[in-house]
Amino acid sequence: MQDLVRLIVKYATAIYVICGLLLIPFLGAFQKARLDRRSIFPLEKENATKRLRHSLVGIALLLGIAGGIYYISSYVEPTIVEVDETPTSTPTISILFATPTNSPAPPTETPEITPTATRRPRPTPQATAEPTDTPTPEIVLPNCPNPGVRIVSPGVNSVLNGTVEIRGSAIIDNFGYYKFEFQSLSIADEWHHVYTGEQAVSAGVLGYWSVDPLPAGEYLFQLVVVDATGNYPPPCQVRVTIEH
Repeated sequence: MQDLVRLIVKYATAIYVICGLLLIPFLGAFQKARLDRRSIFPLEKENATKRLRHSLVGIALLLGIAGGIYYISSYVEPTIVEVDETPTSTPTISILFATPTNSPAPPTETPEITPTATRRPRPTPQATAEPTDTPTPEIVLPNCPNPGVRIVSPGVNSVLNGTVEIRGSAIIDNFGYYKFEFQSLSIADEWHHVYTGEQAVSAGVLGYWSVDPLPAGEYLFQLVVVDATGNYPPPCQVRVTIEH
């Protein structure tokens, strides 16, 4: 279905031109039939009426085709959601081999030394400083009202570097898939795809985002959860800062 829609949109201009060319003879026949209906002869009047009906049917059919192409191009094609195919990662199994180590030689007996009792000085007590607890920065959660489309880490205005673990929830009715996207706030930018997940997640690890290739600056990161029909609720977005 998607391939057919794209094919129609691709050749929409050519279809419009063809419909316009075919419409010209129908309009000419329509005008001539209208003039012939003024004839005083009943037989010519009847033939003109038939040709008038045929012309109207042809005009209506061509206008319907052109209208259908316009509707598909303007309303149907934009709603098609591109589903990024992501390769399924095959887990690798690491086999650990024990490295043999040399057995230590038995300890050599040493002669006992009888200690001489000596008077030990009494230690002077010293005041020890109590450690000061460093406050842990509080994570500010983004304002995402849908509990099934939520990011809990990273928080708002978090400073990111390296590989970032994305935690939250991606679980809605008739679940299809979820994806990560980001957009630079430093320049005029579009959304860039990061990752697509095919399993619903409830309050867990959604995936990872490597920010090393990106230049430092402010970004907008969002989670989009799509159902099986291609529809999706409002995404959950969080503003972050990348530093290297």
